[in-house]
Amino acid sequence: MQHTTIGGQPTLSAVADYVRTGQHMTESLTWVDGEKSQVAFVGRIPASDLADFQGRFDEVIHSAVVP
Repeated sequence: MQHTTIGGQPTLSAVADYVRTGQHMTESLTWVDGEKSQVAFVGRIPASDLADFQGRFDEVIHSAVVP
């Protein structure tokens, strides 16, 4: 788990590994706590795709405007 800020808002991120029907998976979660709203970003992918996925996932999260 990691505490950071995005757009000046407090943010908590976590990455979890698990096995689903025999396949190793990774779940990436980020919660942004805005003044008027809370937003959760969730991505579930095969564990082998995490490196490629995480960069694109972070781009989407950092582009969000959370009021």
